[in-house]
Amino acid sequence: MEETKKSKKGLIIGIIVAVAVIAAGASVFAFRSSRGLTGGSVSTFDAMKNSAKAMLSRTKPGKFLVDAHEDGKPASMTVDIDDLSLFSPSLSSLPFDIEVTFTLDGSKKLGCDINLDLFGMLDFSGSFGTTDKELYVDSPSLAEDSYKLTYATAAEDFKNSIFAPGSDSAYSITDEDSFNQTVEILSALSEKMSSGESFNIDSLQATLKENGLKCEFEEAKKDAEVGGENISVSARTLTLESEDIKAYGEYLEKVFSEDTLLSNSTVSTSFGDIDEITDALKNFDGTVTIEFDVYGSNLVKGNFSVVRGEKTSTASFDLGKDPATTSKMTISSEAGDSKYDVVYDIKDTDSVYEVDATVNSSDNESYSMTYTYDKSSDEFTINTPTSTDGSNSTALSGKCTYEGSKMTMAFTEMETTYNGETETATSDGVKVVFDANAKTPSAPEDAEEFFKLSEADLNSLIDELTSSKFIQTLALAYINA
Repeated sequence: MEETKKSKKGLIIGIIVAVAVIAAGASVFAFRSSRGLTGGSVSTFDAMKNSAKAMLSRTKPGKFLVDAHEDGKPASMTVDIDDLSLFSPSLSSLPFDIEVTFTLDGSKKLGCDINLDLFGMLDFSGSFGTTDKELYVDSPSLAEDSYKLTYATAAEDFKNSIFAPGSDSAYSITDEDSFNQTVEILSALSEKMSSGESFNIDSLQATLKENGLKCEFEEAKKDAEVGGENISVSARTLTLESEDIKAYGEYLEKVFSEDTLLSNSTVSTSFGDIDEITDALKNFDGTVTIEFDVYGSNLVKGNFSVVRGEKTSTASFDLGKDPATTSKMTISSEAGDSKYDVVYDIKDTDSVYEVDATVNSSDNESYSMTYTYDKSSDEFTINTPTSTDGSNSTALSGKCTYEGSKMTMAFTEMETTYNGETETATSDGVKVVFDANAKTPSAPEDAEEFFKLSEADLNSLIDELTSSKFIQTLALAYINA
């Protein structure tokens, strides 16, 4: 019995720490318009945004997304699949329904609504989210009531909760160090979420400069070949030597050790965990050069290089003189004997927009992917090779429809070619819906404050969770796995 209580307490603390880190991460989800990465009449960051906007706006779906972003209203994306026959006709008779909606409003309001019916065996519905004030969970599949954690009062509520040492509760945390650490995390979370601050390039650059880190780009006019033309560009260059990179590693190490939320989290990336990353930066011996070329108000070219002794690795991109009208874009990289490039050939007429992306590698492998959008019918096709020689491929087709603040991308046909044989599957049950004026994520009005639950309330909640059909189905599947 004592072991069960300890495991419950450990689980609660673990959940609180995880929630704190996730919620804090949501606070840096969005960028604001910024003058960071300065240089010339337009900042480098604004030039990046201008180019991205110009490229996306060449098609109706892309312009819809650009306009939705600039409107600044709550926006959502819903993935709705209720028919699997598109993926294989043999699956058409299986009961399947999945609807997942992600909603974002500003930098600190993020919601997720889920409704599932998987093959008639696993049903689930629930809403989860974080706002600038609270974290909430509302799932009739798990519990009758909904629950929330109010950031401003979370630390104080926790100190006065059934988890407090000496509370005479079965959930009392007797390890005062663990309890106090959790209070610190909740206090830090409250401060971060109530600060009203959002991530932007200006504040990042100011912070880096305050800590003595080299981050300002030097600007110079130069001639450059862009999209096959020689033009005069504003080149913004940042060169980082070994000591500069080392300083970044030391700063990153300091941030993770001094920030309460980060120091109590585990950060892992494809480059390794945070200790491995900081060690690599602190021991880096070489030179990193970053160059962005701006023409007019657009970013048109970028060059990156890493020099370590006699070894040089490079990467570059060329968006053409005008990203809104260019007919070719390229991305390339080279490291030792390995070389890759992607060439985007763009056909843009009054009736069609087509992008053919060809990938070439140093081992003489080459294959192409094609996206076609019919401007008159709003129909699209994405053709992707499934073998390097291009003999096997998958073509996914569909249509975009527009109504009010919504754009629906319906995927209606999949044509698969394999070993010379072609199979076509159709469906009207696979959709992605974008809403540029969605409902702002918020906790249910009657949501209960989790840290104000009595011992009896928490016992009842745990009983509901363990007896719910959803949890029991998952447990059975895990046991039989």
